[in-house]
Amino acid sequence: AGATYNPDHDPFHYTTGTLGFGYQPTERIKLKGNFLVKQGYTDYDQGRTNYDRFFSNLDFLFLQTDSIFLNVKLSNNQERRKDTYGFYNGITRYLSISPTFYLNENSFIKAGVSYRHEIADTTVYPSVKNKKVYIRSSFLEGHTSIYGLNLTGAVRVDDHKTFGSHGTYKLSAAY
Repeated sequence: AGATYNPDHDPFHYTTGTLGFGYQPTERIKLKGNFLVKQGYTDYDQGRTNYDRFFSNLDFLFLQTDSIFLNVKLSNNQERRKDTYGFYNGITRYLSISPTFYLNENSFIKAGVSYRHEIADTTVYPSVKNKKVYIRSSFLEGHTSIYGLNLTGAVRVDDHKTFGSHGTYKLSAAY
């Protein structure tokens, strides 16, 4: 008979450090970011898993005019795990650019593109040895408010290296 896994009894220890900041060099430029470091281990029935994570992100906001602004996001995440089965090292990098156009105080149009690149390397699954995947996305969203009725419409297309392209849409109303 196999053993039953009970997560409530697995001892663990993690140490986490975070640093967040914000900087506004001018009235029209804002920068904020976060850095996180997490290290530790969990003792499972099969043995100890050591864990390291390093995460950083930057968020830029550029106010072009009173009715147009541009948001740029960059992030990098790295995770490493080592246990009795082997090791895993994963890196995810992300870039997003999205301008917003305010048509009036109740309406805006927002568009954007993003790119996510993932790299995985592990000894546990040979098919994942140095595997690289990307996801490219684009979207368009519109929002307006008329007499207290909020209307939103949006379309999005994602292109995944492995799974192909997929489109979605959203229509919503709230009063």
